[in-house]
Amino acid sequence: MFLTGDRFAFTFTEAPSAKAPRSPFFKFDKESSWQATRVLMFSGGLDSLSGAVEEIAEHGQRVALVSHFSATKIAPVQRYMQRSLADAFGANTCQHVPVQVQMMGRSLKEGTHRSRSFLFAALGAITAEAFDLNRVSFHENGVVSLNLPPVGNVLGTRATRTTHPQTLSRFTALLGQVFQGAMRVDNPYFWRTKKEVVETIARLNMAEQIAVSRSCADVHNQTRQHPHCGRCSQCIDRLEGSRTDVRDREIALSYVRNAQAFEYMTPEDLERSLPAVLDAVMHVQQPPETALDMIRGLLARHGSSVAGVMRKALDQRAAGSFPAHSLPRLYGEMQTQVLLPTVAVAAAPAGRAEPETIAVEIDGAARWVRVGPHITFQRDANADLLLVLAESWLSGAGQGLTPLDYPCISAPELARRLGLESEEALRRRVLRARNALQKKFASSGLDADATREIIENVPWQGYRLAPDRVTVRRRVDKG
Repeated sequence: MFLTGDRFAFTFTEAPSAKAPRSPFFKFDKESSWQATRVLMFSGGLDSLSGAVEEIAEHGQRVALVSHFSATKIAPVQRYMQRSLADAFGANTCQHVPVQVQMMGRSLKEGTHRSRSFLFAALGAITAEAFDLNRVSFHENGVVSLNLPPVGNVLGTRATRTTHPQTLSRFTALLGQVFQGAMRVDNPYFWRTKKEVVETIARLNMAEQIAVSRSCADVHNQTRQHPHCGRCSQCIDRLEGSRTDVRDREIALSYVRNAQAFEYMTPEDLERSLPAVLDAVMHVQQPPETALDMIRGLLARHGSSVAGVMRKALDQRAAGSFPAHSLPRLYGEMQTQVLLPTVAVAAAPAGRAEPETIAVEIDGAARWVRVGPHITFQRDANADLLLVLAESWLSGAGQGLTPLDYPCISAPELARRLGLESEEALRRRVLRARNALQKKFASSGLDADATREIIENVPWQGYRLAPDRVTVRRRVDKG
């Protein structure tokens, strides 16, 4: 099964009577004439809260909020949040459909909940059928839905693809057959990051509910004093708390390191380093190349938001001033160590010679740059970018710095110098420059792969021309 990586065997027993017993799960009022126009799975977490708020406040829907709970700790939170929605937008805008399902017996206890979305989807589909609807929606940000591993060894039995595009596509196919018609299971938030989800709640004036929501995956160990474990990826998104356990620290650090890598990845980097992303590409209703680039953009926005939080924290205070096991302290200390990246980097082919240094010649007055013996750019966006970075390189050389200490230009500052409106626009500018260099080198019979290393982005610091890959000089006027 794609959802969990497991194989399941089912044994069916014929019912003693053709007449099915009435289900005690759904407590619909016989006198009620309320009719839902949308069925949403409602966990009580940030993403499902945002989805409910948006469907009601922005799209004018009447929503059935279907909740499953196996632990009584989460049920009061779900009820409170539904009442808050009804108070804010009107009693007719939403109804709560809670369903309690529990496994019986100690030998049947299962801590991973890997297949829980199969149960959720079934409950949602039954509810939709009851309202004569054919759509069920999970709301979960795309970074969580993609389920890219937080660390290289966190795989297998605790991996989950609960709202992965391929999972929802398979649910749609299966439930369409079960209900002998169309039954769509989707995730309207796949193209959003957690930051964008939270911003939606705030924009629709429900920010006070953010603190009430429960996103933690470890429901059974929650207490009133500690409603979030601080270890799962959902908690890392929300909390800066202390992490003393070695495994917890590594998961948190890997989460931030991955986000940092995502910030600057190209589609090619993504496909090479995380081939699991291709499991989603064919299931998002976009051409494959477009889908891959859109997923890259999603991960880049996520990376930018996470890295931005860390940059802001470490800009305001020295890492050593944070509590000993807090994430800013751990990450600040990590920056002084030599660590292998969490996201795999493709190894160079065996036997490949170390590439030669590439000469870069510049003329600022003419807006002219030559890279290598033949490649020139003049009076265009690529030339402007290379000129700014080359001037910074010359500054480092002029100060007598060692190559690794050559200065970087932060993304906001580089965007400002180039007259760009955002860091996302800057990333696109850098990507286009890299692509232009690659194409020009290839057409000249030079090593096109070497161009990927010319413009370097150093995590937490910014962009520069790679000091160990290029030498920069000003063009001499021979007239």
